Amino acid sequence: MSGKEHIIRVHWDAGLQISKGDEIEISRGIARGDSIQASQLRNITTGRNETSSIDDELAETMPKDIKPPIHGVVKTISGSPSETDFELVEGVGVLEVDLRKLIKETEAFLDKEIVEKCIHKKDAEDIVTSAFRILEERIRAKIGVGPDRCGVDLINDAFNPKTGKLVLGRTPSEQEGLFHLYRGSIGFLRNPPSHRFIDYYSEFEIFEIVVHVNLLLNLLGKCKTRTP
Repeated sequence: MSGKEHIIRVHWDAGLQISKGDEIEISRGIARGDSIQASQLRNITTGRNETSSIDDELAETMPKDIKPPIHGVVKTISGSPSETDFELVEGVGVLEVDLRKLIKETEAFLDKEIVEKCIHKKDAEDIVTSAFRILEERIRAKIGVGPDRCGVDLINDAFNPKTGKLVLGRTPSEQEGLFHLYRGSIGFLRNPPSHRFIDYYSEFEIFEIVVHVNLLLNLLGKCKTRTP
């Protein structure tokens, strides 16, 4: 984007499922200069259409259709379960954050298998599950177990701070932290897209997950076999 950013401050009268980098189009609301209380919007990144409760309220100032709709990319987010405030960089026609472009530009720093098996995939869920599949296969090879060991069981086999086959870290607390790092990554980042369709990751977050898996692969390479 060139030139000075034009920021629109948006208030949403409820909790809103958005992420930094999401492409948003606001079609209805109450505008006040560079601020707007939005009542209808579309998250182009996730495909979600949202309608706020203020659209049904009888008030002196009513929400009005915005023609043309306000269009941009989310820059900052704050709020609570009952309301959401975010800044929109107006006038961005397409996502500036392109997943495949980002990975392509950083592929020299990424694990070769991550690049070969994730970089050309178009589906976000497929990218996440493929990255973690690489991680799991690498862990199995490292500790010498078969494909029947997977998920949390595999992580326990490898990184349990007391019984795991692999060790990294100078203190028991570091080894426990490593165990929870891998276990949390499997439980929170890998499992949801493996078991159901997801709609809450922006493209930039998918890129961050790929880089996170790359870090886990690097740490795995540094692990030593536990001595009795």
